[in-house]
Amino acid sequence: MATRMVLLALLAGPLHLSAQSAEEVINRHIAAIGGKDALAAVETMRYVRTVVNTQGGVTTEQSRRTFYSKRPFYYRSEDQASGRVSISDGLAMWHGRPTADPDSISWQAASFMLRSRDLDFDRLYGSFIDHASKGDTVEFKGTTELEGVKVNVVKVTWHDGGEWDLYFRASTGLWCGYRANSESPVMRVTDYRRVGGILIPHRNVTVEELADGDTRIHERMFSEITLNLALSDSMFAPGKH
Repeated sequence: MATRMVLLALLAGPLHLSAQSAEEVINRHIAAIGGKDALAAVETMRYVRTVVNTQGGVTTEQSRRTFYSKRPFYYRSEDQASGRVSISDGLAMWHGRPTADPDSISWQAASFMLRSRDLDFDRLYGSFIDHASKGDTVEFKGTTELEGVKVNVVKVTWHDGGEWDLYFRASTGLWCGYRANSESPVMRVTDYRRVGGILIPHRNVTVEELADGDTRIHERMFSEITLNLALSDSMFAPGKH
């Protein structure tokens, strides 16, 4: 029996159109989390992302990484267990691993690039922010319910052809979930907290109901979020660091 995704069934009933646009839904979210001026003032960001799975009452940590971002499109992740590093300057991406020399990292060019060449913050703000400048398009699909909550649905078509459905609470305007494709579960976006005057979600979670009747909960939790710290450009290029 194939795995059933619980949250696939939570979008009950047909979508209902209303007199608003995708841009209006997105702009309302931006206003709710702090406004365009506050977001534009963020030049750098650091945070820790912990990924855990819970199944059969047992919680297992899958990974713990520290992320750094810097405008316009610098990115760095550090795996706290293995010491492996991934970096990007927006034009290319590299993977690094520790060597016998504690002051050196062995670098290898990656065969792919991150989807978003901007200060994406691992979708802590939402990859749909400033979508037009990235070549992404948005479309308002209407309203529906997600776990009994009325939501506005916006479809994003990324510049690489991928499509996501984004869900925004009709009551507050806040982004509250997304689904990468029709076969995947809904990732719920929760636990908004204020950091530097901006509301930032600190938890993303999906729930799967497995064929054997068990349930798997997949969580990504964000902590130690710091805005506008000093980051050198050299952190995002291959070197000894």
